[in-house]
This record gives sequence, C-alpha cells and structure tokens, in this order.
Amino acid sequence: MVEASQENISNFEAESKPDTNALLSENKQLRERIISLLKTFIEKAEGISAKADLALQDAAIMADLAYGAEKNAVNVAQIAMKVAETANNVAKSAESVKDFAE
Repeated sequence: MVEASQENISNFEAESKPDTNALLSENKQLRERIISLLKTFIEKAEGISAKADLALQDAAIMADLAYGAEKNAVNVAQIAMKVAETANNVAKSAESVKDFAE
C-alpha cells in the first residue's frame, strides 16, 4: 500500500512538473517575438525620426523664405515712401512754378 502511494505521488509529480524542453522552446519563441517587435519598433521610430528631420528642414527653409519676403516688403515700403516724397516734392515744385508763372 505504501508502495502504491509512493508510486501515485511519483506519477503526480511527474505529471505536475512542467516539461523543461517545452518551456525552453516557448521561452525561445517569446524571446524571438519580442526581438522581432523591437526591431519593427526601431525601424518605425527611425522612419518617424527621418520624417521629423525633413519637417525641420522644411520649416527652416520656410522661415528663411519668410525672412526674405519680410526684407523685400520693407524695401518695397521704403521705395514707396521715397516715391511719395518725390511726388510731394514734384507737386511743391509744380506749385512754385505755377505761382511763378502767374
């Protein structure tokens, strides 16, 4: 009877012990899956980083263009003011000539 009990215990222990090879295999598969996911994540992160770099370059170009446009607008405004001053001087001169002619 004692032998039968010990045999039952041995059978139970054998059945309840996890299969080491199966666990190692599952561990290896999970490790490979994690590595695959991390590689995919890194690739996607590199792609996002490259797009962000391009966006920064585009923003710098746009800022440079905006600065150039602002400088041109200031130049146009200065020229317009000079033209207005010249027109005012011409009008004064014409008024003087008119007064002199009368």
